[in-house]
Amino acid sequence: MMAEGTLLVRHPVYGAHETPEGHPEQQARYTVLEALFDAKDFPAADQLEAPLATPETIGLAHQSAYIDAVIGEQASPRLRALDPDTWMGPHSREAALRAAGGAVAAVDAVCEGRARNAFVPCRPPGHHSVPDSAMGFCLFNNAAIAALHARHAHGHRGFRCPSRQWHPSDLRERSRCFFRLIP
Repeated sequence: MMAEGTLLVRHPVYGAHETPEGHPEQQARYTVLEALFDAKDFPAADQLEAPLATPETIGLAHQSAYIDAVIGEQASPRLRALDPDTWMGPHSREAALRAAGGAVAAVDAVCEGRARNAFVPCRPPGHHSVPDSAMGFCLFNNAAIAALHARHAHGHRGFRCPSRQWHPSDLRERSRCFFRLIP
């Protein structure tokens, strides 16, 4: 039976992913959302705890050497820059795996008719990273992973990338994870 409202897919570790003070993608953003989600009148029909994504699922959009590097990253009490915008801290590996897993769980719920739509307020976010590296706050490209999972697991063929979202000179670089989705 399909839920009437939006499925909310979340996990407390999203709030534990750290970035340096003053970084635009910070824990406070998730803290505000958590307070909203926990309010009595929040309209989510159902909530689901985000599972861990498997390396195989992440491999739909990322190279195995990069996946192994992120998964094999030793938890450290210190923050470490992967690039000028993307940071990894003690909870980042689990948060990234649950961010990708949450996106995939949302796709499954919608494609299987258990939810009309879903919202995954994941941290770290995931739409900028490329197949072989982190980029733009993102460890994994959750959007690409979810879209490719929808195609492979559910035969979904409806994804398109509106051209107005892309600057023509940037399209090739930014859409490398989506190369199998753009006609």
